[in-house]
Amino acid sequence: MFWKLIIGISIIACIVGGVIWISHGMEIYTKDREKVVTVIKDEVFGTTREEVSWKPTFKYGLLPDDANFMALPRSYGFVLGLSFAAIIGSAIMLKRSRS
Repeated sequence: MFWKLIIGISIIACIVGGVIWISHGMEIYTKDREKVVTVIKDEVFGTTREEVSWKPTFKYGLLPDDANFMALPRSYGFVLGLSFAAIIGSAIMLKRSRS
């Protein structure tokens, strides 16, 4: 029963993580800020210029935003990998318990 519960929780984690990843724009890398470009028009000279600023935000990505080991859980790849490992391990344990 325990192993079936682990499989169910892992499948739910994959689905929820996938929905969040899709809702955040299916980014490849996790992003912690977003580029905001504002176009400013100069009334005196009739020219325009772009002003770039960065807004802090969180966009869930498939891969982590940093090569650091601590950034790994901030990615959908981590959720998928951990869930698939739990499913495979639980399936093995279920097969062992039936034998």
